[in-house]
Amino acid sequence: MPEHRDDDFYDACLYKVLSDAIQSSNILQNMVLNGGNSSGSYSKLSWHNIHPDRRQETATQVQNVIFAQISALVHTFKEFNLPSERLVRFIHRHARRNDLPRDMHAALLDVLN
Repeated sequence: MPEHRDDDFYDACLYKVLSDAIQSSNILQNMVLNGGNSSGSYSKLSWHNIHPDRRQETATQVQNVIFAQISALVHTFKEFNLPSERLVRFIHRHARRNDLPRDMHAALLDVLN
């Protein structure tokens, strides 16, 4: 993974692994089927289909997946010797974009040490 790639490339990498991880985890489907929409239809799967009492739990599970995927990518990027400044920007950008709690944000930065 060459250093000269732009941030869009690394953002696309994260988007891909996040999409795959969330899809394979079935978090949203499980919450809809177990606590929300009783029809079992995935065609209209959204936060609105999740029962209000389950939304916080679902959001926490999604944040955990996001945290794990960002952490895994940062480890990989370190192995390819990407500059620390670039990794810090990546972490800050995606922690903010995905509304990760401060402790997760700090833990991601600790990966760089």
